[in-house]
Amino acid sequence: MNAYLEHEANAKVLAVLSKPDVPVVAFPFSVKDPYMGQDCHPDIVERIWDQIGKVFVTDARCLVYGRTALVDPATGIIVAVGYGTPYCVRIPVAEVPEAIKLGASISAKWPSGETTNIQDKFGEGWVFGAWLNQEAAWCQQASNEVGG
Repeated sequence: MNAYLEHEANAKVLAVLSKPDVPVVAFPFSVKDPYMGQDCHPDIVERIWDQIGKVFVTDARCLVYGRTALVDPATGIIVAVGYGTPYCVRIPVAEVPEAIKLGASISAKWPSGETTNIQDKFGEGWVFGAWLNQEAAWCQQASNEVGG
């Protein structure tokens, strides 16, 4: 799976998530409790792996630098990542305005007062998820568009 992650569309995501001494990619069963201790809330793990991830025919669940993620096994494109209490999804760029209209966001304000623009961090087409019904299909579409 590491070779797939080398797609240029993953470069910014990998750079942001990078941690020394943590494998770039690992399978969920490689850690003691994959729903706990993966740098995000267990509800986020469930949302990414059990809800959004079910759109992929082949299991897309993994850990990217220890974070809960989905990587489309067909294209190697990272399509979802846990980001603490929120989660991020890659969607078709053309769908970003619709996602925002429905409640997704490209920025998050943290208790510290800092703000993160996920498109600045990860690239265009990324949004903070909002538990939208369309997210799974959008992730799959984005993977196909980006991974071509």
